[in-house]
Amino acid sequence: MRTIYALVTALIAAAIIGCSQGKSLIGTWTADAIPEAPPGTKGTFTYSSGDKVVMKMTADQQFGEIKFKMIMTIDGTYKLEGDKVTYKFDKMDIQTEGLPDAIKAQTTATLEGMKQQLLADMNKDATHSVEWKSNDEIVVKGQKNSLTLKRA
Repeated sequence: MRTIYALVTALIAAAIIGCSQGKSLIGTWTADAIPEAPPGTKGTFTYSSGDKVVMKMTADQQFGEIKFKMIMTIDGTYKLEGDKVTYKFDKMDIQTEGLPDAIKAQTTATLEGMKQQLLADMNKDATHSVEWKSNDEIVVKGQKNSLTLKRA
């Protein structure tokens, strides 16, 4: 009986250790360049248990003489299966900093009108390949471009 108990305990321990050595996206990753975004756009991607993901992109913008910052936060879920990750984004928030009040109201209204289309576009091609360079660096490849993420 003790032998069976020892074997079961060893198998459970091996399974736990084996699972913990698998590749995981959980944590915060940074990107110094975002494809198809304005130059200088930076991003953080925070993956958490429960398959939740929060993407936050920050870009310095200029409209004529006016310099401002745009911050886009996108919430959703992800599923990592082997070398593929699939996203489902369901919430987007776009904020601006540094715009004069007269322009900010119009800009906010325009951005609000674009959110649903942006989410729909992001969810169209939502499965990407993941190339693990190391435990702290990955390349996420979509149909049109790729994104290098480094663990923060």
